[in-house]
Amino acid sequence: MTITVRAKMLGALMAAALGACGGGGGSSGSPPPPPGPPNQPPIWSTTASTVFTEESLDTITTLLASDPEGVTVTFSIVGGADAARFEIVPPGPGNPFPQIRFRPPPPDFENPTDANRDNIYEVQLGASDGVNIAILNFRVSIRDGNSGTIQVRRVATGLSSPMYVAGLPDGSGRIVILERAGRIRLFDPKTRTFAADDFLNLTGQVATDGERGLFGIAFSFGYNLPGDGVFYVYFSSSAGDNEVRRYKAFPNDLARADPSTADTILQVAQPAGLNNHKGGMFALHATGQLLIGLGDGGGTGDPQGNAQNPNSLLGKVLRINPEPSAGDAYPADPNRDYAIPFNNPFASGGGAPEIWAMGLRNPFRGSFDPVMGYVAIGDVGQDAVEEVDVMTGSQSGSLVNFGWSRREGTQAYNGGADSASFRAPAAEYLHGTGPLQGDSITGGIIYRGPLVGLQDNYFFADFVTNNIWSIPQSTMEFGPTQHANAFTSWTQRFTPDQGTIDSIVAFGADTKGNMYIVDFGGEIFMLAPID
Repeated sequence: MTITVRAKMLGALMAAALGACGGGGGSSGSPPPPPGPPNQPPIWSTTASTVFTEESLDTITTLLASDPEGVTVTFSIVGGADAARFEIVPPGPGNPFPQIRFRPPPPDFENPTDANRDNIYEVQLGASDGVNIAILNFRVSIRDGNSGTIQVRRVATGLSSPMYVAGLPDGSGRIVILERAGRIRLFDPKTRTFAADDFLNLTGQVATDGERGLFGIAFSFGYNLPGDGVFYVYFSSSAGDNEVRRYKAFPNDLARADPSTADTILQVAQPAGLNNHKGGMFALHATGQLLIGLGDGGGTGDPQGNAQNPNSLLGKVLRINPEPSAGDAYPADPNRDYAIPFNNPFASGGGAPEIWAMGLRNPFRGSFDPVMGYVAIGDVGQDAVEEVDVMTGSQSGSLVNFGWSRREGTQAYNGGADSASFRAPAAEYLHGTGPLQGDSITGGIIYRGPLVGLQDNYFFADFVTNNIWSIPQSTMEFGPTQHANAFTSWTQRFTPDQGTIDSIVAFGADTKGNMYIVDFGGEIFMLAPID
């Protein structure tokens, strides 16, 4: 709730009234001009409540408010039962907006210090334009961080450039590990052993130069049902194209794919001579539609203008329906075997009908969260900014444009024509080597595993600096962009029992929601409760 406190200038109004009643006989001067519209108070953009994990002094959220008259807004703490527990952090390097955080000591879930001792801290925040103050009644709910109960185990090592991990939905608790050159290996995290036979081996069919390789796998939601066993793989073909294939497992063995069932669903040609920005985001929506991320094709600044070209599939997220029962939009083309969802933005014309979102540079990692319906996209930046972009699974009809190459994160890029219609990222951080910086984002997942203190948080990382962060899922859907000072850092807290977490290329989850971190150097790490 926002409360407006107006400054009333009673003396000035009385003086004006007396002046208007001045004598002088028959004076007939011009009437005074009508008064202008009253000054309007600032309008808050910061949400009124959030969830925060205990034992941290990280910033809680960004303070954002705009003034209808365009006056600069200043922020202050003006009251609230727990006002003394908070402080405002002014803008600084890497963060252009003020933040709010707890004063030391950090909140402790087991020993709350809020007025009601209910782990909900309340403070009134003021946004002032110099005349009016808009009050935001802000509430912070403290989440149990399970202090001392989280461990990071190295469960696998010696892999050849692992790229991705996913749970095998056959009830066994095993996972599949994708290696860049095309090998998909079956692994048991409990026994820490590999199966003798690969789940599938595409070696020789996958290009590995530059940023090419085997990107991802997606299992159908009915994989373990009789007659199903369907899954999809996404990779760079030996011809240099981006390719999606459909396979089926052997009917009597869901732990082995039948190579003879290969069906090319989609092929997208790539620019000649460029081997970067190939994308790699790959997810199956609850409706059975595939979400496929494609980079702008390579080069500096999208030299071919693909990301803003509605007739090019490059620099986009595609949404297609690969189910044979849905039909085939291109029956004469053996390399396009899918239907177009009727509510895609260009399903009826105006652009390539496969496009769901555009304006992306290199959506290398992305994920679909079935609980919230969010699609979170880690888009690798160019010169200055790395970003997390968000869509909802139910989104349809209108086109979503994230702005590349006219915008990089929230910043205009290279003199391009920026537009208010571009969707701002859910989160962004700047290039550099510090604990809140990086150079190449690895998009992640919303944690749905057994560790209560991590639940409902989106985890992501930087491939170059090896920083690992999270943001609450509550901040992700079309709210103010979360800047690095608002991230929760896990880089030091995720210290593994063996090895070193670096070159993070993916986050994955098994069928129980346990989270895995994939190290391109050959290691797989798992977050687990302490035994």
